[in-house]
Amino acid sequence: MEVILKEFKNAVQGFSYLVNLDWKSFQGTMDTRMIDGLENGMVQKFEYTIELCWKLIKKFLLQEDGIDAKTPKQSMKEFYNAGYVEEEAYLVLVDMINDRNKLSHIYDGAEFRKILRRFPGYLEVFEKVERVIK
Repeated sequence: MEVILKEFKNAVQGFSYLVNLDWKSFQGTMDTRMIDGLENGMVQKFEYTIELCWKLIKKFLLQEDGIDAKTPKQSMKEFYNAGYVEEEAYLVLVDMINDRNKLSHIYDGAEFRKILRRFPGYLEVFEKVERVIK
């Protein structure tokens, strides 16, 4: 459990760095292809972090409560049902799983940008999960 928690903390830190960049300052000073690459890197970091998040929650539930959740959404639901997060955070965790799934099949730039705009809120929930599991 300690190994996955450490990896999750590192992933959250990396995701936080990218989410908190001043993206507007890059416009006009950086090639748009470079900005696109950085945004795609941020998406990759999000996907990695949400994978670690649900797997950490799964292990935590098994260790603390004997709950053996099988899927990402089931893990999030059991985490909520066990009282570790409030409903709002639970709903965001489910949205994160849905957005992770969408990002693998998105070809619409507007939808991509819509998901990117949700990342600051996602970061808050990642940090909340980290505090609960510590």
